[in-house]
Amino acid sequence: MYDDFYAAVDLAAWDDSLNQAFGLIFRTGTIGPGTTTGYVLNYDPQQSASGRGQLQINAVASEAPVDPTLATANLTLQPGRLYRLVLTAVGSDFTAQVYDFNDLTYPLVSFRGNDPGNDPAYLNGTVGLFNFYRGNLITGPVAGRADSTFDN
Repeated sequence: MYDDFYAAVDLAAWDDSLNQAFGLIFRTGTIGPGTTTGYVLNYDPQQSASGRGQLQINAVASEAPVDPTLATANLTLQPGRLYRLVLTAVGSDFTAQVYDFNDLTYPLVSFRGNDPGNDPAYLNGTVGLFNFYRGNLITGPVAGRADSTFDN
């Protein structure tokens, strides 16, 4: 169980053409289908119709994102490059950063979020990695597909 923490993971590969989200899930509780609570720091490579990527911090209740999104940063990551995703959580304040693995001294983006809305805010829980299909289609060649690789 974690409350305040620092976590980092390297994004090694992903399929940029898939409608997916992947990243860190943290302060999770009641983990299971339709019951998971907590937060996610995720990257969506297909966030907009033009293929623009976006990073988000979201609260999760009953395994679904809670509106509104707590924080966003528009950034399109290039497949084939390595990136480091960093998250610091202190109370209900979150700081996320993304680094190009070739320069770990200065982040490509740094953004902050705060969750004043949950009653109470999720103040502790487990930390892990996740990946899921964001689309609504249940048929077709990529329906249900999500593909990402983490390291370190």
